[in-house]
Amino acid sequence: MGNKDFKFDQKSIKALKAASQTLTLSDPKTPGLVVRVTAGGSKTYYFIYRMGGRATPKKWLKVGTVDALPLVRAQELARAYRTQVDSGEDPGEVMKAKAVIGKTICDLASQFELNYVTDLSPKTQEDYKRIIKLHILPHLGKIAIAELDRPQIQAWHSKISGSRTANLSLAVLSCMMTQAMLWGLRTEGLNPCSHVSRHPEIPRSRDIRSSELEAIGKALKALEGSHSVWALAAIRMSALCWGRISEVLGLRRDRDCHLDEGYAVIREHKTSRNSGPKTMELAPQAIDILRALPEQKGNPFYFPSPKVKDGPLTRHGVYKTWRAVCALAEIDDLHIHDFRSLAASEGEAQGVSPKTMAYLLGHSDPRTTLKHYAKVRKGKASEVASQLASNISAALDGTQVEMESKTTTSRNSR
Repeated sequence: MGNKDFKFDQKSIKALKAASQTLTLSDPKTPGLVVRVTAGGSKTYYFIYRMGGRATPKKWLKVGTVDALPLVRAQELARAYRTQVDSGEDPGEVMKAKAVIGKTICDLASQFELNYVTDLSPKTQEDYKRIIKLHILPHLGKIAIAELDRPQIQAWHSKISGSRTANLSLAVLSCMMTQAMLWGLRTEGLNPCSHVSRHPEIPRSRDIRSSELEAIGKALKALEGSHSVWALAAIRMSALCWGRISEVLGLRRDRDCHLDEGYAVIREHKTSRNSGPKTMELAPQAIDILRALPEQKGNPFYFPSPKVKDGPLTRHGVYKTWRAVCALAEIDDLHIHDFRSLAASEGEAQGVSPKTMAYLLGHSDPRTTLKHYAKVRKGKASEVASQLASNISAALDGTQVEMESKTTTSRNSR
């Protein structure tokens, strides 16, 4: 159907039927106004315009659907849009700006969780949602997205108790602000979270002592029968293979573990989106634990959930058992995650290369292992300090010089 054969009025537009391809008809009385009928039968009014003359591309601005908007009203809106274009204003951008007005951080959080957080790992999703719920929305939720500024953020950040919690909350809010700019909910420019002073964080320096390992071992044995066999085994596995507890709990019987070869493939982990699957080395002691675990019928996981038929045991279920272990062992400041630091520190003391330890812990960068996990053992440091002091003392007394002189003479005589 051509535009010449069509009478552009309310009755004719209502009578339009779906065709094999999209049909676009122009209103001869209102420049820029068209009605578009898709192959599916939907009918919509659009205003077509250019900003800057024929050299610029056409823009399509949705005016409204035929069912919801009378033709007379669509023509009025199109004429108003034409006036804006003639005065140099982009009606599409004006509409976007009006849509943003009134939207709050609470609205942004909903969009952020739906369109961004869902693409993150399950553990990260849980952390982001918890931070948004507990620390961002109660204080900033009612503030308009466009009005949130650095002084407000600095004041909010200073009120959050716990340096690490405050800094993590600031990082999540910064990510939300970046997405708000990308989604057109805030004018693009400097992120308001930039240059907000972070709280200093004291790195965790806790190391597990041999006496504590012995106490933990005794507690694990004492709790057999009163706690889940899978939770107790998961704690032992964390101590023996140094994987994150979520990685241990995610091990499946049907695909992940190659016990005869001594390794497991971890498909979902903290950095799997960027680095893909990683290998977890399984020591003979860890393999013995996995072979001895009872299998729950219909559940593919080595550590099955008692509540979800085909799901894994949750971290919270293991933490409950871990608290019981620590109480019995009379230890009050130890985390399951500290077994990873124990492995890194022991490797450092034994002279294992940082690259090897990074591989065993699943770090793509050895600097992460050295900075956050490997701790210098006091005994090892004392030994090195004594040796260095002896060398320096000998040099001060002239002994070291004589030794070097003898060594040089010996080399020259060869």
